[in-house]
Amino acid sequence: MPTIWTQKFSQPSTDQTLPLALAMLLSSNSETARQNQLARLKSELPFVTSIWFGETSEKITNFAAARNLVLNQISEPWLFWLDSDEILADPDKSFIVLKNLLQKTDLSGLTLSREDWLHQKPLKYGETNAIKLLRIHRPQAGNFVNQVHEKFSLTEKAPPHSSPIKIFHHSHNSVGEFFNKISNYAQIRAKERFFQPNPPTKNRLFWELVCWPIGKFFYIFLWQQGWRDGFRGLIYATMMTLHSAFVRIFGLELLTTQPKQDHET
Repeated sequence: MPTIWTQKFSQPSTDQTLPLALAMLLSSNSETARQNQLARLKSELPFVTSIWFGETSEKITNFAAARNLVLNQISEPWLFWLDSDEILADPDKSFIVLKNLLQKTDLSGLTLSREDWLHQKPLKYGETNAIKLLRIHRPQAGNFVNQVHEKFSLTEKAPPHSSPIKIFHHSHNSVGEFFNKISNYAQIRAKERFFQPNPPTKNRLFWELVCWPIGKFFYIFLWQQGWRDGFRGLIYATMMTLHSAFVRIFGLELLTTQPKQDHET
């Protein structure tokens, strides 16, 4: 079943609003969860003129396709993406920044910084340090690519503008939750690689499995100084190492179990 996007909230444009629609994918099928999320967004982000929720009764296996479905439905000049486990750090300051930036006629998109939190504390080092994401853009300025860890790819020549706006990411509330998420994402990524025009061979996946995961750990934990986040940094580096390994393991499984004709289609 495809993702169904519906407008949950809209308000007229005033001096206190921006020509900005907010879009969010929701993984919960609970009406109470939807209403709680809507109430939170209306309270924390009163300057957006509409709020859209993308919902499906099944697990999403292609996040780029799910997000692309809403692009043609947005009437506002700008679209702001926020995940259900993210919070805008300073709405009042962000309103002022956006009010100035969104008036620029040569602007195609804005990047925001994201700070990951694990066990109620932010991760200051490692892979997530100083990450920048293109989260505000013109709806028709491009489209999303990659089935998982998707990103918006601009087709316009103007590069995105870096903004001081920050969001807090509270995705990993426990090791178990973190593990389940990376396992799910790794399966999606393995299938994406398997069905691409030039999929990796068994030999390539084997050597990637030998080299990439351990290299990933040392890169995050030592080179990027993840160790300075203590136990949280160790958790994150270990989980990203497992994710790297699972992508290759699931890929080898697909090469072993899928019929050759399915692989070639």
